Amino acid sequence: LGLVAFNTRGPGPAAELYQTGVAFAEASLPASFGGVLPWGWVDNRPFLRCLHGLALCAWRQRRWNEAEAMFMARVWLDPSGGPQRPRLPGAGSSTPAVDQGVAKLRGRQPVKRTL
Repeated sequence: LGLVAFNTRGPGPAAELYQTGVAFAEASLPASFGGVLPWGWVDNRPFLRCLHGLALCAWRQRRWNEAEAMFMARVWLDPSGGPQRPRLPGAGSSTPAVDQGVAKLRGRQPVKRTL
């Protein structure tokens, strides 16, 4: 539903749907949870999709810090990846063109990479 809302009504209405999914998933985790939720386990996918979608909504709304925090949480929860693995600028996982585009949107210089 979040993806449909994102494509038809924009990131605001979609964020509400994604937030509901994230809230349900977080409520099912123990309070002291500090583990991983691998994409390979099918039951983890709805939560990971909702977290990814919520981060995309924040990004589209130019709430950079919130988006970055959610993308980082997504990576920590599923370090093995998955088809929705975020590619964070400056984290060594995106291309220079993406870094430059993001830097332009954020009004700062792109991250210099060394290999």
